[in-house]
Amino acid sequence: MVNCTVRVVSVATCAAAAAPRPSISAAPPVRVIPRIIRRLPVVGPDGPSALLSAKRDETGSSPAGGPESRPWNLVFGNPVQEIVPSVSRRRRLITTGALSAAGAAWAGLSDSWAARFIRGRVAEFGQDVPAAPHTPAPATWRDNAITMAWLGHATVLINFYGVRILTDPVLFPRIGVDVGIGSIGPLRLVQCALTAESLPEIDLVLVSHAHFDHLDTPSLAALRGRPAAVMAASTSDLLPRRHYSSVEELRWDTSTRVKTRHGDVVVHAIEVRHWGARIQRDTHRGYGGWVVEREGKRLLIGGDTAHTDAFRAHRRHGPFEAAVMPIGAYNPWITNHCTPEQAVTMADAAGARLFVPVHHQSFSLSREPVREPIERTEAMLDAERGRLALREIGETLVVPA
Repeated sequence: MVNCTVRVVSVATCAAAAAPRPSISAAPPVRVIPRIIRRLPVVGPDGPSALLSAKRDETGSSPAGGPESRPWNLVFGNPVQEIVPSVSRRRRLITTGALSAAGAAWAGLSDSWAARFIRGRVAEFGQDVPAAPHTPAPATWRDNAITMAWLGHATVLINFYGVRILTDPVLFPRIGVDVGIGSIGPLRLVQCALTAESLPEIDLVLVSHAHFDHLDTPSLAALRGRPAAVMAASTSDLLPRRHYSSVEELRWDTSTRVKTRHGDVVVHAIEVRHWGARIQRDTHRGYGGWVVEREGKRLLIGGDTAHTDAFRAHRRHGPFEAAVMPIGAYNPWITNHCTPEQAVTMADAAGARLFVPVHHQSFSLSREPVREPIERTEAMLDAERGRLALREIGETLVVPA
């Protein structure tokens, strides 16, 4: 679960401070200022100010009183007709330095999510990412069985009687905002067990919701073949469509039959307890889990979820050969992510035979120790020998007949 807000900061403020001012006789034109720049904190001749409250319409026209009533720094690089003493420049530099120092202190000491996010990214500079402890060999998998490999986080590669399925593909070293040359966000703790190049051609991609750690656009663009995609409601606009043979969105309790070159798969969307916004404001985006059916066998894929009684109702879609369930990121996000014990309880309620834990050991997204989720899961299932599958990244499971 990564939910980021991107704020664009213009360099125009710096340019304005450094640029020579026009003579008093000059009458520079008024520039149209984008809304995002007009609302930036600025520093005036008398020191720092709060967000400027001067109102301007969409054409950039002045409020009542004309140009003379505007603060000089409201139009970056075009001050009004006044001469600012050089002492004001010194004040601005001093103020900027003080604000920078205050920001650095906040980032270093605050316990807020934003400050911890910044500290985490700084700490990752130059950090090596170890290889996954296991490497799957999908080329050797038989097409007359159900074979699964956990590649890391919520990404599971499944050969479902010959149909190759990939869940929530996240394949690269970082997740977060895609800036073209890479992503800005958390670094992996362990490499993905397979690279995009080493994956087989995928027949079907399942995307449970739009959070950056589940819907990773570089990974979705890098998949081989021309897979079909089944996605949560109102998320397909984020998909690089040129790689996909078909795209379909599903709301809870709706189904679709996906035709692939290796056979048909029925996908049913199920209710989970989470949320779908990618950048806080796009709350219209859906989220959910999946029931995947082929040749009379079914898999339950929980997506991202907190504890919910809905899994008791999902039993009617079973029986399930295995349940792929998230077990991490519950501290402090317990309202949106289940504990390991709750994940097992929900799989039990749905009637799943095997338990496949995901969403742990891959990224540092929460405060619990990295190994705690899998250790608690092992303790929970200690008495059910053989039920816990895929404990380490890269492990492969062939579902017993």
